[in-house]
Amino acid sequence: MKNPLHLNARRVGSGKDRPMGAAKNIVALSVIGDGIVAMMWPRRQLMLWKFGPKPYQRLTQSVADRPLLVRALGAAELAGGLWWARRIYQAHAV
Repeated sequence: MKNPLHLNARRVGSGKDRPMGAAKNIVALSVIGDGIVAMMWPRRQLMLWKFGPKPYQRLTQSVADRPLLVRALGAAELAGGLWWARRIYQAHAV
């Protein structure tokens, strides 16, 4: 049967690269989720990160006041996360 996702069909055993692949997968999925949430609720998402030094808080507030910018950054984050996840899946296809 042809691989519907066009993934690399090589098998990866239980070698040393499997735990690193799993860790990368978790990070990629987190990036994807963060991008989706940033696009749906831009101000709420950014205000979760309003802590730390005063300059950082001012930067967070100024970006939070620009929801279209936050949505664009969220879309870029989503695209980057999907690209990364696909690369991980290609490298670790079963």
